[in-house]
Amino acid sequence: MKKLLVLSLVLACGQDPVLFHPASQMAPPPASPADLPPMTTLASAEVPAPPAIDSYCPASAPGAASHHPGPCQILISRSDPKDLYRTTRVYNDAGLVVSERNDHWIGWPDGTFGGYQRTTITRSLAGNGRPLRQVWLVQGVYGADAKGSSVSAGIADFSYDSAGHVSASNATVWPEHFGNQNSYLVDALGKIFLVQQEGTYQHDRTFLVYPNGAVSSYSETSTQMGNTAMNRQLYDEEGRLLEQVRSDTDRFSHTTTSSAKYQYDGDRIVTIDTESGFWASKPAGIDLGEGIISRVDASNYYAGTPSAGHTVYRYDTSGNNFERVTTDPSGNVTARYLAVYDTAKNLICEQNTRAGLPDSVIHYDYSCF
Repeated sequence: MKKLLVLSLVLACGQDPVLFHPASQMAPPPASPADLPPMTTLASAEVPAPPAIDSYCPASAPGAASHHPGPCQILISRSDPKDLYRTTRVYNDAGLVVSERNDHWIGWPDGTFGGYQRTTITRSLAGNGRPLRQVWLVQGVYGADAKGSSVSAGIADFSYDSAGHVSASNATVWPEHFGNQNSYLVDALGKIFLVQQEGTYQHDRTFLVYPNGAVSSYSETSTQMGNTAMNRQLYDEEGRLLEQVRSDTDRFSHTTTSSAKYQYDGDRIVTIDTESGFWASKPAGIDLGEGIISRVDASNYYAGTPSAGHTVYRYDTSGNNFERVTTDPSGNVTARYLAVYDTAKNLICEQNTRAGLPDSVIHYDYSCF
């Protein structure tokens, strides 16, 4: 087995794993910039009607002339709780997202109002497509009588090193003037890892690195009110995720541990074996609004939570993952994922069922191209 190198702010040999944690002092919040959106609240009359979303994917792949860089609109329906989502995106000539709007109808049972949140996002990009600045506005209307409201706005600026890799982001949310400064590491395979945060509660992060410069292990540990949670991801030298481990230790020193293990055929996932109780939390501080820094955040290594049990992946002749079936130890099907692609390999629909019942459906539209 090849000896692992350990990552500090530079790569070094023979050292102990390095812990990263926020500095104790933070700079004062900046003044409101000129491009900060007006923080106006929404009235209940301004809440749009939710879209009609088909509960099922089409039975066959529709025809398409070409492959597109991404969807123009995404419609999501979740069964429990009954939430509806609509995302509309605008692309530039290079096929990069420059603005989007996310509508979220929260707990929407049969037309009875539960809540609504609108997030609008604009991005300034460099000539090579790297995000330089992101501005967002989040407006919400809540309560059975739709009288409660909230509004916040934020700006994130991104910095890059001499190699063109993202190195830091500095985000501020108003009206609280909450600041969040992130530092990133891009490994030899191009994966982006969050190494340090300022402006959030305590997180310690450790890395191990292969001799080829690819991250082999990433761990994030946080402690709140005497409870300690640890998430760890293990990778091979080609950057494939091999295992996720989650452990929780309560204030009485009782520890529970669970994991998800991945098997591959080349770069394709073949199976995932997930222990009951396992879940993977998204790294903190990078979700300042949905998808705020989706192109340069830790989503490259955040794999999410697979269904508990033994999951088998199936692929079509084009290499598209069109089915995942999860079974329990007795062989009973507990969850099923189905995906439909058009003839140009654009993903047009995803369907999830649990215990034979609909769980969620996602529809993708490409009509803006």
